[in-house]
Amino acid sequence: MIRYYVYNLEIGKNFTVDTVSFERISNYIRNVRIIKNKHKDQLTFYAKEEASKPSRFFSGNSATSVNDMMILLSLAQSRNIFYAKAKDTKTRNEWGMPLGGKRQPSGFTVIMEHEIESFLNTSLRQILEPSWLDKTGFNPAVFWWLESIYANRPLETKFVSSFVALEVLANAYCSEQGFLTSLPKDKFNELVKPVVTKALLQIDSEELPHGWIEPYLHKVPELNRLSISNKINKLADAYKWNFMEGDMIRDWVDLRNKYMHEGSTRSLETMNKAMIGTRYFQLINSVQIALIDLLGFHDFARKQYLIDEIKKPIRKIIRDAGPFKVTT
Repeated sequence: MIRYYVYNLEIGKNFTVDTVSFERISNYIRNVRIIKNKHKDQLTFYAKEEASKPSRFFSGNSATSVNDMMILLSLAQSRNIFYAKAKDTKTRNEWGMPLGGKRQPSGFTVIMEHEIESFLNTSLRQILEPSWLDKTGFNPAVFWWLESIYANRPLETKFVSSFVALEVLANAYCSEQGFLTSLPKDKFNELVKPVVTKALLQIDSEELPHGWIEPYLHKVPELNRLSISNKINKLADAYKWNFMEGDMIRDWVDLRNKYMHEGSTRSLETMNKAMIGTRYFQLINSVQIALIDLLGFHDFARKQYLIDEIKKPIRKIIRDAGPFKVTT
C-alpha cells in the first residue's frame, strides 16, 4: 500500500477515483481554515493505492498517476494541490513529489464537491487517449496556466503565463488542422510574393553591402503566417467558446506584445491598470474554462458563473495582488 500526503485539497468528504482512495485527515477542518485565512500549505488528505501507475503529465521520471490527479485537482480548485511525500507502508520507503508548494494556496473552487469524482474520471479517460496531449497542447498549457494564478507573482508575469497557455492551445489546434497561413501557399506565391519581391528589388541598394537583400527575400513567406489573434479566434470558433470575443482577444494580444517585446504597457494609450486587471481576470477565467472543456467535462456547475465574471465591466486590481488573497 502506498500512502500519499496530499496538501491544499478542499473537499468535504472522502472519495475514490480509479484505484486511489482519498481520505480526509483528522485535522482537516482546522487545516482548511489555515489555508483560507493564512494562505499556507496544509496537509488535508491522504491518498492511498495498492500500486502506482505511471504519470501521463510527467513523462520520463518517477511520477505516478497520483501526480496527474494533483494537476487536475489544481485546475479544479485554482490552487496548487500536491503531495509532499509518499510512503510505502510495507517497506517504509519514502519519497517526495517533483513539484512542491509554498505558493499561497488560496484559490476559487470551480469544480464543486458533488462533481469531483466525475471530473477526475472524465479527465483521466481523456488524457489516456493516444496522442491527445500532444495534439491539443494541453500538457504545457495547464502548467503555464497554473503559473498564472499564484497570488504572490507580479501581475505582468501572471498575465504572460496565462497568455502563453492560451497561445499553446491555439498553436496546437491550428497546427493539427493545417491552419498555418492566411492564404494557401500557391495563392500567396501567385498574388503576394511577386509583388513584395519586386518592391524589395527596386530599393536603391548602391550604398548597401553586397547581398544585403537575400535575407529579406528569404523571409517573404513569413508575411503569410497566421497571426496569434487569428489562431485564437479559430480555436474559440471551433469549440464555440463565445466568451472569448474580438475586442478582448485584441487587447490580450496587445498586452502580450508590450510585455514580451517592450517590457512595459506605457505606450498602450487606451489601457490603464484597471483595464489590465480586468483583461487578466478575463484571460485566466477563459483559459480555465477552455482547459476543463478540452478534458470533456463540459457542463460543470460554475461554468456560467465564470462566463458571467468574464463579461463583467472593468474591475480594479491592487497591483501585484492577483486574483486571490495574499499575505500582507
